[in-house]
Amino acid sequence: MRDFRRIFANSYLLGDLPKGCKYCVKGAKLVLFLTGRCPLNCWYCTISKARWQKDIVLANERVVKKTSDVVEEAKLQKAMGAGLTGGEPFAVFRRTLNYVKLLKKIFGKKFHLHLYTSGFKVSFTMLKSLQKAGLDEIRFHVTASNSWDVVEEALKLDWDVGIEIPVIPEQEELIKDIVVRADEISVKFINLNELEVSERNEKILLEKGYVLKENAPTAVEGSEETALRILKFARKNTKRIFVHYCSAATKNVYQLQNRWKRRARSIKEAYEVIDENGFLVKGVIYSDEPKKLANELIKKYNIPFSHLKVKNDRIETSIKLVKLISRKEKMRCYVVKQLPIWKPWDVERIPIVNGKPLSNFQILHRQKLQR
Repeated sequence: MRDFRRIFANSYLLGDLPKGCKYCVKGAKLVLFLTGRCPLNCWYCTISKARWQKDIVLANERVVKKTSDVVEEAKLQKAMGAGLTGGEPFAVFRRTLNYVKLLKKIFGKKFHLHLYTSGFKVSFTMLKSLQKAGLDEIRFHVTASNSWDVVEEALKLDWDVGIEIPVIPEQEELIKDIVVRADEISVKFINLNELEVSERNEKILLEKGYVLKENAPTAVEGSEETALRILKFARKNTKRIFVHYCSAATKNVYQLQNRWKRRARSIKEAYEVIDENGFLVKGVIYSDEPKKLANELIKKYNIPFSHLKVKNDRIETSIKLVKLISRKEKMRCYVVKQLPIWKPWDVERIPIVNGKPLSNFQILHRQKLQR
């Protein structure tokens, strides 16, 4: 009898990990959001209000204005493949097909492409066009009995066919039926995603009696336990299908941090360091005249130009230098942690006084005194 095992970030696996997932957990998959348009309205969908039914394209967090933006983002990430998602990619089929062709042309046959779809109103001709263009893997979100027709059509082509669905506790028996049928028709894998809460589905989840899992910002209580029961069922009742339970932590912490680290290595300045979360860490000095002050500091402290720059109307340098400067000058100095994304933003700013970062208690006390 086959058995399942625990893998990274509290995820579990029966069999082998889908190839698309292998790249994804390394942070090596570009997330290509092709449109927010979708003909379905699944109550558990986590797509944000800012994207829902909006016809926009994003490469990771980057808004795409032209196709070269996608290529540049993939290069900065050092991506080994891309996951095509939405919304519903087939709602903009021509766009989806063109991106498959473009990415294969630019990055070659080994650049792994997988696509996520409900299969709604998808024809065999459309499937064949994508497979011929180079799509390596297709994942179906099985929502109703008629979804199986398009899954069986996809199985006629030479690519990896899988199913990917959220683990909704109230649908445990339905999911078990899906697993058995998928195994019977030779679907290669099924991904069971931990049910998550978002700004758009929060109200209905609460109405259904669901609550957040303790110490998990987005995961819904009971989803993981349901997934483990389904894995035990699959171990006994299937022969060949791979079953992968993907926890919210795997998606929102493990793979995301790995993706940030890959991009950070491409864009980091000489004075920045990458921490364990994938954030760019640096020293920052605020000034009303940052360019003038930067030139003065470079001359006074004999700092190489590559180790002190003016960015976003502030001076950026190394933590070592900002500590040195804060001991000798009265300036607004900070240690800053920044997300290494297209439009970076500061995750944390810690004031430095006399060469030492302030503790949370000192920061709060300082703020009270300033009021």
